[in-house]
Amino acid sequence: MNPLTQHPPPTPFRTVLVLGGTSDISHAVTARLDPPPTTVILAGRHPHTLTAAATTLQRTGMHVHTASFDATDLAGHARLFTDLWAQYGAIDLVILAAGVLGNPDDCRPDPTTALEVITTNYVGATSALLHLTPHLVTQGHGTVIILSSIAAQLPRAKNPAYSSSKAGLDHFSQSLADQLAGTGVRLLIVRPGHVTTTMTAHLPTPRHAVHPANVADAIHKALHSHKRIVWAPNRLRWPAALLQHLPPTLRNRLLP
Repeated sequence: MNPLTQHPPPTPFRTVLVLGGTSDISHAVTARLDPPPTTVILAGRHPHTLTAAATTLQRTGMHVHTASFDATDLAGHARLFTDLWAQYGAIDLVILAAGVLGNPDDCRPDPTTALEVITTNYVGATSALLHLTPHLVTQGHGTVIILSSIAAQLPRAKNPAYSSSKAGLDHFSQSLADQLAGTGVRLLIVRPGHVTTTMTAHLPTPRHAVHPANVADAIHKALHSHKRIVWAPNRLRWPAALLQHLPPTLRNRLLP
């Protein structure tokens, strides 16, 4: 079999760190891992919500812990990851799911809201990657799942802050993956379409919407391949490529 196309052997993720620990998608991904992890660390900004999420995951037999993580607290990132690696030793899988949507119905968002979206989704996420990947390199292995978005490829007039922040994170992650080649550290970039989650519950549900479990299934398959980028669902890949080449006025009319 061609070594460039054969699937790598499944690697058990014994310890999993979730940044954005209240994310519905990250919970579905964690629950889908086979074999299930021994330890899960849910890191986020809201202690009560994290505790509730931890209780749910604990019912599956995992040891679940919580930690404080704020993507916008850039000065605290270095200390956070140093402390986490000191406490848990090797962390095999990191799910980077921290992010905010902003107001997709506001075509002209106020600067404060727009900058919060950009700071959280791009500046904070890239800061986290820059501080955590050296720990993975030092231990000689590790995988990072980065939740990007179809919006990274299809900028929308309705939500420019979100689209641009995901585009920046997506491109940064691809470049970082190139830098990490040969270190034993893998980055998997996930581009979901509309996913029915708590974050999108107030929005109209388009026909192509999927559930967190569908995204988790796509990620599970990608983890056992050599893919760097995964679309969820995969059928969005070619329409997205086509829409990129349409005039912006026509593209914006076609996008929901």
